Amino acid sequence: MNYLGLDKEQIDRYSFESLQHKDLLDFTKFKKEKKKVKFKEMVLPDAELININNPHHLPFIEYLNKRKISIKDYPFMCTPDEKGRQANRVIIPFTYEHKIVGHTSRYLDDRKPKFISEQQNGYLFGVDLQKPDWQVCIVTEGIFDALSINGCALTTNAINDQQAEILKNLNRKIIVVPDQDKSGIDVINRALDLGFYISMPNWDVDVKDVNDAVIKYGKLSTLLSILQSATNSKIKTELKRKQLDKRLQH
Repeated sequence: MNYLGLDKEQIDRYSFESLQHKDLLDFTKFKKEKKKVKFKEMVLPDAELININNPHHLPFIEYLNKRKISIKDYPFMCTPDEKGRQANRVIIPFTYEHKIVGHTSRYLDDRKPKFISEQQNGYLFGVDLQKPDWQVCIVTEGIFDALSINGCALTTNAINDQQAEILKNLNRKIIVVPDQDKSGIDVINRALDLGFYISMPNWDVDVKDVNDAVIKYGKLSTLLSILQSATNSKIKTELKRKQLDKRLQH
């Protein structure tokens, strides 16, 4: 595509899009009867849609850029004029069927917890980001992991029944990428029991999740490593898990 005059970013974007359609793992698409999942609509907190032309939004844009996430990727909001507990936060709306059903706030300072969420039970982030012709859905634990790879996020290290139903309703192969730490191990057996794939790429020791990988290796390389490492074999997954256990002990 270089001869067409496209820059590297454009090439990477088109390559990334094509990989979402490509069946690298000999996946077979299947159809099933969908069970309707509903969430009640909610109201977002007072905040401003992040705007690159607003100088007061620059700290929030810089934070997202450091995580290799563009404000074009999602309708991020911020609170540049708020004081106290509501100040200095990026707000990520939660949508389902393109309706607002909650949100999370990520604080940019050292306050704990870093995230405060209004989240309904069984909610799965990122479903509205999935395109109907994609054959694969990558599922992560964290929201920024999902945003950096066009995937879905559990927002925890467990898959509950309603999240499982939402994923099955997508009618495509599901690849769960657990965080490469002790908490990430918990989601593995549940995912395999549901018939999902697990991917645990051989990333460097300082890379604990998908967003870390995107920051270090880039989006396209991260996606390739996830697809190539995906398996639904309990034996292979157990070997990978033992390797991760050893790595975490050092």
